Amino acid sequence: MGRDFTLSNDHPSIIINGTKYHYGIDIHQQYMVESAHYEKDYWYFKEREDLEAFLINLPESADRNLRLKLHPDWRDVTPEQRDAYFEQDRLLFRAMAAEKVRNGTAQSFNMDLEGEHGPYEPQRIESRSQQPPIERVERQIADYKAAEAVNAERAGYPIEPGKWPLGYSETLKLRVLEGEMDWTGVAARDKEAVLAREIDFARITPKQFAFVYEDIARDKMEPADPAVAQALFDRSRVQTGTQPLRDTTRNLVESLMLDVWPRAGAIVDFGLKSQEHYEALYYPVREGEITPEQLDASLGKGEHLTALARAARSNPHKDIVFRTSWDDLQPEPEYDADGPSPADLAERNRAAPPQGQDRATSPADLVERTGPPSPRPTGGQTPKPKL
Repeated sequence: MGRDFTLSNDHPSIIINGTKYHYGIDIHQQYMVESAHYEKDYWYFKEREDLEAFLINLPESADRNLRLKLHPDWRDVTPEQRDAYFEQDRLLFRAMAAEKVRNGTAQSFNMDLEGEHGPYEPQRIESRSQQPPIERVERQIADYKAAEAVNAERAGYPIEPGKWPLGYSETLKLRVLEGEMDWTGVAARDKEAVLAREIDFARITPKQFAFVYEDIARDKMEPADPAVAQALFDRSRVQTGTQPLRDTTRNLVESLMLDVWPRAGAIVDFGLKSQEHYEALYYPVREGEITPEQLDASLGKGEHLTALARAARSNPHKDIVFRTSWDDLQPEPEYDADGPSPADLAERNRAAPPQGQDRATSPADLVERTGPPSPRPTGGQTPKPKL
């Protein structure tokens, strides 16, 4: 079921982690904090005092992982216990806000909640923390990983503390770090150290790098500054060099991005035997979770393709198994001094096939003759999952 925006540009707004949110009383007479860009990103409150407490306690109150931090058993308790936690947290946030008001540290906000006199310029959260900016970022990264570890554990893929989930590509890591962390006040050298530690830029393509910042610009009021990451990315290209992709791999990647089926050679070499196989690569490639270079290294290798697909977060078919025609080929025999020489074997292989029979030079040749399987392409209607 869809949801429409319930607040307008006439309501007051606040910038939270680079994203603009309106707040006020909506058309249903509820107290709302609602993203100006995505209608399903919102908080709502039954009473005005709770909205005020949310605003005064920003940015901590907007932390999407706050429930798990306060209540580690949140996902496992009964609905009744969650209601009790909600009430407990509501009273806690009110008490925290009241303490800030008494101490004179509470920020003031525009409270034209009906939006009668708008529009207004977005307000900004006043930082009163004494924590060094780089420590704030490190805490945010640790909190993000901790929350994802809980999700991974529940999904049956536990990860070590402080590690990224297995399905996170380098592109997705960059999107999270640049789009979800608050780098305000962090020195360039400190940011460079964090990004270099967390991301292998050599595994990101130029198109993926550009897409990260385009996506952030669409989502955030204040686009991320790519300068530090760009320097690391450029340095990685110089250090590692870039190997050209094989034509078959390039055709597969381009086809996935265009939402069409690739040529027969790619269908064979990458084991695309069904719509499920296509989708198992379609989503991860488009989301940057599987890079063209990883695909190229896995051409003709069913086990490698299976591992890539299963590790990808956006793959909807977690039990998929890839097998290519190359997997069925016999390994090259070891040279036997008492048998025919390699030259003799090569000469035999060059011999003409029986009359009326063509020689298939590769599994792809066989498919070109018999025709590829014809599972339906998505036709441009497949929804694109969020990062």
